[in-house]
Amino acid sequence: MNRASLVMLVWAAAVLLGGGAAWADIHDPHPQAGDLSLPLPDGARMVFRPVHLGRSMEGLGTRMVWVGRGEGDIFYQTPTQVEISGAFNLARAGSEDWVYYLGKYEVTEAQFYSLMPPPPRRSRSELMKSAQPVTGVSWFQAQEFLKLYNQWLAANAPDKLPRSAGAADAGATYLRLPDEVEWEFAARGGGLIEPSQYFQRTPYGPNQTVVHEWCFPEVVRAPPRVRAVGLKKPHPLGFYDLLGNVAEMTSSLFRVEYTAGRSGGYALRGGSTMKDGAEQCLPSLRAEMPLYKNGKPFTRNDVGLRLVIASLATASRQDVARLKQIYERYGQGGQPVFGVSLGGSQAGWQQLRDTLGRVSPQALKAVDPQLDQLEAKLRQAATKMRKVESDSALVTIRTAVYCLYATYKTMLNEMYLKPIVQMSQSSERRRRAQQNLHDNQVAREESLEQYFAQLDLMDRLYSREVVLGQLEEHRKLLVNQAAGPQKVKINQLLGRHYQSYLKAKQADKAAWVGDLRQALFVPNQASGPR
Repeated sequence: MNRASLVMLVWAAAVLLGGGAAWADIHDPHPQAGDLSLPLPDGARMVFRPVHLGRSMEGLGTRMVWVGRGEGDIFYQTPTQVEISGAFNLARAGSEDWVYYLGKYEVTEAQFYSLMPPPPRRSRSELMKSAQPVTGVSWFQAQEFLKLYNQWLAANAPDKLPRSAGAADAGATYLRLPDEVEWEFAARGGGLIEPSQYFQRTPYGPNQTVVHEWCFPEVVRAPPRVRAVGLKKPHPLGFYDLLGNVAEMTSSLFRVEYTAGRSGGYALRGGSTMKDGAEQCLPSLRAEMPLYKNGKPFTRNDVGLRLVIASLATASRQDVARLKQIYERYGQGGQPVFGVSLGGSQAGWQQLRDTLGRVSPQALKAVDPQLDQLEAKLRQAATKMRKVESDSALVTIRTAVYCLYATYKTMLNEMYLKPIVQMSQSSERRRRAQQNLHDNQVAREESLEQYFAQLDLMDRLYSREVVLGQLEEHRKLLVNQAAGPQKVKINQLLGRHYQSYLKAKQADKAAWVGDLRQALFVPNQASGPR
């Protein structure tokens, strides 16, 4: 290539990158629209990508999401519905748009040692050129790095930190490790991914993990090692190496269940290129990492970190006023918005204390700690009861869909049996077909009776809000499991029948069969038994 051609090529690249995009370098080898870049000492920087919550509860920046993995997998990856919150309200076009920012890449040696002292036998000048993920550091060293980085940003670049729409300053914004739910929600694809894609085992297509992530099979013919960041194809949200390469620290203590059970070490996410294959490197993969071993902070040569940008929940007076309005709108009788009050509202407990205080201030002083403990335990029980209600409602919905699907199967069988009865020249074959047709009708009636029983349970045991929410979650599960369009349509029919049943309180079997026929059968459809 001659000098003139080289100059033209460089000029063309500059034009292409000039529209707000940054030059690629070791800190961001793949610039993208929407990147948020924060500086570090000595010209280093760290790039983040927004994770949108999608639909969230108005004003609260929170939504319920699923984490975990089914299919009879490890017990501590049991599918669980949990709550996730956004940190910043971008409020585009006057609508709610809650996001948090997650590191686009794993933290590299250059970024980490721009603030931290270099390890023995490693020079700082050498480390500042490294795009390798930092490994071999403890959870406590990660916290020290975060402390130094937050202090440096506050002193040198406070205006670079994001903030919610209308926020006065960025003083409430800070960097930390992501918690388990934030990490998994991003790894699954966040709120902008279609629901049918969100519940896939991986955010990529089948057998595509190795195209996007470094996993163990790729290193078996060479000494196992981690790779520089950004060498593979990106995640759908623009992240790199979320799965594989180095396993990533979180701020969450590991529990056997996501929100319950004994707390142990900290939760490790993403899998490692040194030990986890593509079949294990899933968004649901979680492991426990000890904080100490033999009294010393524990490290591993395949564990690194990725940061998140977060904000205080009550960063300003405006935030407090907004939350107060939401609680006044949604909370009834002093009940908490996020849970269910049990054993009286906060006002009721205060009234009890006031009454007891008027009768005997000494008695109130003596029992006040016990009252606090009792109230706390009752609220914990309420949270568990809410989870049990949601889980139980989902089981009832799944049973109802199964009953209506069984009815659909009897309708298919009837289409096959009736012509045999009408056209068979053998009396014995006709007799068997008639008996089968009768048995088929009995099975249909039994399925419809069970369907009625499930609708009755849904009406008597669960709130309308819970049922409608779990109907939507079951629809997503059906799509994720590729259960077929019939079951998805039946789930939709169940929602219609439930709304009708709330008013009529009675079964309408003929109408239910008619709805099935209209939804699932095409005129002149030829179908055999399934």
